[in-house]
Amino acid sequence: MTLWLLSQSHFGVWDACPRQYAYRYEEGLAAAFLAEDDRLALGSQFHQLRQQAELGLPIAAEDPLHTWLQRFEVSLVLPPGERLTECRRTCLFPDASPEAAVLTAIYDLLIVGDRTAHIYDWKTHREPPPPRSPGPVLANPFVPVCVGGNLCFAPRRPRFHLLVYRHR
Repeated sequence: MTLWLLSQSHFGVWDACPRQYAYRYEEGLAAAFLAEDDRLALGSQFHQLRQQAELGLPIAAEDPLHTWLQRFEVSLVLPPGERLTECRRTCLFPDASPEAAVLTAIYDLLIVGDRTAHIYDWKTHREPPPPRSPGPVLANPFVPVCVGGNLCFAPRRPRFHLLVYRHR
């Protein structure tokens, strides 16, 4: 049995170009995509700074992304509740049968209230991404299912917020 770890970026590459997915993940030919990795590094750094801010840890003022983070923080209005940053939830889908799939979702920010949950996913782009159908990323429909399964919410009860912030 082969165990595949799939993330939102995997689904995004598959959605954009199945052949690129095969080159990168099935055949291991990632060298051709290093330029894209440089762009991803900036988003990864932003995620780390955002996590530091959420945990109340100091952020160096000279960090190049500090201004970007400050602008983002000013525009962000969050509901009350228990805040969990970069948390991982795993659940069986659709049930505990032997044929069930194990889904794991990693949330940039999960805010759990008395009867609701709010899921926040940070996306960083130099330019706003073009609108897509059915949604921004194919993996997104799995995210509320994992929260609902783990926190005793009906699967459609959690609210998903995709926050896109443009770097200038």
